[in-house]
Amino acid sequence: MRRQGLSIAALVLLAFASANTKAQGTPKGNVPRASQSALANQARYFMHLRSAHRLIVERWLQSKPGWRPAIEADCRNKEVLKMLRADEGVQYHPYYVVADFNRDGKEDFALALYNRQRPASSRFAIAIFNGNADGTESLPAYFNAGVDLRSVRRGDGDG
Repeated sequence: MRRQGLSIAALVLLAFASANTKAQGTPKGNVPRASQSALANQARYFMHLRSAHRLIVERWLQSKPGWRPAIEADCRNKEVLKMLRADEGVQYHPYYVVADFNRDGKEDFALALYNRQRPASSRFAIAIFNGNADGTESLPAYFNAGVDLRSVRRGDGDG
């Protein structure tokens, strides 16, 4: 099912790219394979985020080269992920949480970011965005790069 969602998102992005290149005078269907692959990866990295959050993160990451939202494939502990999904539901995402963290009555969100170019012990970052889902709060209230999530275990952070 997840693979089908990826395929649909990738097709939508490819159709958009093809329409844009056609409008600019490039022959229809002449999107280079490298561009198709980049578009498919872009869709995969952002597809688990709500649309308003996706826009905020995409905008903010323009100034953070190498960073992208962490995805399920970045999770090496599949057994813990399986247990969390049993508790939290199949839609649980290990690197994206929506809640009112600062108790101001507004929806906030947190996500882990990933940068393959960094050493294994510091490939992750945590960003927490407070505020409105309409995009008016586009900078994270908290950002910590170089986090080692490899040692995080179930129950960490529960107090």
